[in-house]
Amino acid sequence: MEFSDEVVGNDYKDLVKSVRRDANDIYSRLRSIDEDAAFVRRAKEANPTLPLVANLRCGAWYVEPSLAHPNTPAYFKSTDGHESQWEFSLRRSNLHLLSVISEQGGIILVDSTRRGKRLPDALSKTIPAWCATINRALAIRDGHSSKSTTTSDASKDPEPETGWEKKIWVPSRSVGGSERTQMEARLDGWAEKLLSSSLTLPSLSLPLRPIFLYNPSPSDPSTIPSLPPPSVLGFHPVICVSASQYLAPSDERRRPGGWEYHQGAGDDHELWGKGLGPAEWWEWREELLAIGRDALEEEVVRRVEERKARKGAGEAGELGSGESGGEEKGATLILPTELVYLSTLPQPISPSRPTISIYSYPFVPPSSTSPLHLILVQRANKDGITPLLTQIVKFVEPHLRAGRSVVIACEDGKDASVGVAVCILHLLFDEEGKLRGEGDSGTASKASIHTRLHWILNARPSANPSRSTLKRVNTALMSSRFAP
Repeated sequence: MEFSDEVVGNDYKDLVKSVRRDANDIYSRLRSIDEDAAFVRRAKEANPTLPLVANLRCGAWYVEPSLAHPNTPAYFKSTDGHESQWEFSLRRSNLHLLSVISEQGGIILVDSTRRGKRLPDALSKTIPAWCATINRALAIRDGHSSKSTTTSDASKDPEPETGWEKKIWVPSRSVGGSERTQMEARLDGWAEKLLSSSLTLPSLSLPLRPIFLYNPSPSDPSTIPSLPPPSVLGFHPVICVSASQYLAPSDERRRPGGWEYHQGAGDDHELWGKGLGPAEWWEWREELLAIGRDALEEEVVRRVEERKARKGAGEAGELGSGESGGEEKGATLILPTELVYLSTLPQPISPSRPTISIYSYPFVPPSSTSPLHLILVQRANKDGITPLLTQIVKFVEPHLRAGRSVVIACEDGKDASVGVAVCILHLLFDEEGKLRGEGDSGTASKASIHTRLHWILNARPSANPSRSTLKRVNTALMSSRFAP
């Protein structure tokens, strides 16, 4: 029997496609994540007193919830560390981590990166710039040069080191000297921007210093340090852990059992996870790892769809239940006001507290007959929140003037509800968080809008409004088309 070159070529192409599909399927990805999570666990065991925090979103795949510091998210974006685009983001200030660092002596931050790099830019540049900006801002505000004591040998007396407020500590294998110098030239501007904002900057007894730790490969070994306390180090360590194994071209990716290791497997899970997220992964981990390759994807889809159905039914029941006593769950008071709260859906409806529930189109929300419940469906168009503002103000203003607090909730409590809250805080509250006089909606500027956003970020660090939401808020508040 003879085969044409065309037939052989097609068979080879199909074989290559099959191998690539198996290497990147959910079966290989979940096993890669599980292998990397073991390295994160060892880093925590080596430094048991330091809190373990995932850098969202990718880091959450590698941090076991039972080991994670409770209710402490981190939001450091790699884009803030891209070359020539370095930035200290007030929107992602992560200042809530400073109290944790001060109390616990330091912190372990976990992220990962795809093939070809040891550290993601979030760990190698964004976090070092953040540490240096905090050090510089505290030195400016407190009126003295920060000092640290440092030594390579914990048995020796530490030696003083000065000038921390002007240094950015970066991994030399990932960041060159020229890039570091350019970043350091921006430190004063970043520090002044932070100090002139409405964000609360806690004091620290010692400066921050990042320490970099990546998952070793056979050809690129490294060790996990067990650090002495800050009093010996002379600084608060910020351990930047890159969970995924860095593989050289010669390193073997195939693993026993027929799956292939995937560096940075948790990244972009919308493209491969079939609806599975980090929370579900850790809840179902043992069951999913016990399922064979052929049945795994189908089982993940089944579980995800089943949970969506239960969640939808649960939202309808809770919102329509009229239950009281649960309205405080997950609700965060936005200071300096004493009347505005942010929360997530489902938000039980109180018979005495007005609630705004915001859903995204095309979701059909449950109906409500309560006069204290305003249901909004926000469409993703260029006008965004503007068409809804008059309705929002008309609903909320009488309650606020009567001294009743208001809860604003959306599906994740991070985006749409933040946009609505910024608008309410600007239109109805002055710069000190006091209710404006009737008929006074203030004059909007970027600075005044940022002040309200910083109030929210101070109170609710998990708030993470999208760029499009903030753009729509600016357009709504500064547009002549809107008159409350």
